[in-house]
This record gives sequence, structure tokens and C-alpha cells, in this order.
Amino acid sequence: MDDEPINENDVKKIFANPFYAITVSKVFTDEHEQSISEEDWVKVNAKLITEIGAEEWLHRLLEVLKNS
Repeated sequence: MDDEPINENDVKKIFANPFYAITVSKVFTDEHEQSISEEDWVKVNAKLITEIGAEEWLHRLLEVLKNS
């Protein structure tokens, strides 16, 4: 581990990581083939966030990560 102090970007990464809020399903630790590109995933989910709101989207994401 490096001796550099935690910076603002480090804190943002911590807050963005659902690992700190939930126990993530073990299914997400298995190797698997990607079924959609990261770019397409971001586009689709950005649209969904616009439709249902960020708070509802985040609740749904956490449920998927916990229960898959």
C-alpha cells in the first residue's frame, strides 16, 4: 500500500463503490463473458436514470448486486 494521502478522487471512488454499502452476490465474482459493451450499458442506464430518477435507479442497482 502506498503512503500517499487520500485525495478527493479516492473519496469519490469509495462513495461510488457499492461494496461499502452491501454484501455483493458471489455471482459477480465469477468470470463471465460480457453480454453488452460498457459503452452501451452506460447509454442504456443513463436513459433509465432519466426516466425513473437516480435514487430509484440506485436502489434497483443495489438490489441486483445483492440478489443475483
